[in-house]
Amino acid sequence: MTPPKGTGRTKGTEPSAPADLTYEQAMTEAESLIDRIESGDLGLEQSLAAYERGRALLDRCDEILKRVEQRVTELTPARASEAKDHDGDTDDAEPQDTDD
Repeated sequence: MTPPKGTGRTKGTEPSAPADLTYEQAMTEAESLIDRIESGDLGLEQSLAAYERGRALLDRCDEILKRVEQRVTELTPARASEAKDHDGDTDDAEPQDTDD
């Protein structure tokens, strides 16, 4: 039985573990699997295997996005603080009336 295309398999080799893939690699493979499932070219067993692989790939993408989002959150307050220190302005300061 030939494995579904887009599963990262070549003859005699296992697909890459999702944890070993970059976001782009995992998303590209998941999109390919979705296309194959939706095309109806796969039998029931192959569709199930492709679905399971696709779910694991999308979980990997979600894991990467959460890690990146956390990193951005960590960096954002530091960047805002640096900008305040650099120009002396603060966002919390009340505007001063200079028309007196």
